[in-house]
Amino acid sequence: MSETFISSICGCETPLDERHIFDGRQLCDDCFEDETVICDCCENRVWRSDTVSDSHTIVCDSCYDRHYTTCTECGRFLYYDAACYPDEDDEDAPYCRSCAAQFASRSHQTSTCGLHVHVNRDSLGDIPAQQEDTIARILCFVENNWNELLKFSRRT
Repeated sequence: MSETFISSICGCETPLDERHIFDGRQLCDDCFEDETVICDCCENRVWRSDTVSDSHTIVCDSCYDRHYTTCTECGRFLYYDAACYPDEDDEDAPYCRSCAAQFASRSHQTSTCGLHVHVNRDSLGDIPAQQEDTIARILCFVENNWNELLKFSRRT
């Protein structure tokens, strides 16, 4: 007869070779798999009850507090550095890039798209060298007048 132990969670008598010691507790294979998980951030095994998750990521509470926030719109986890705040006055409303794009495409006080210009490449010159030169001058104009264009567009 082989040695056994009692799993501290389910109370089942289990063969000793299926024992996992975690956080000072003896767990059977099923309890170990059901009640613990590996954090996607720090890769430490933690109690499942001490984690936060979305449909893509599962992290321990400590890693979430240090590195993550949640998109206000879709609920997806994102690194603090990757969070977008379309409303600069509300840093409690972070958005992922795809959800924030819905705000970026709206003009001031409307639900339609913002200031944009469509240009046919042929109108920039007859040959590719002329077109590239015209494009470079347009980019130079935008860079040199960015603050004025930003005020004109009434967007952040």
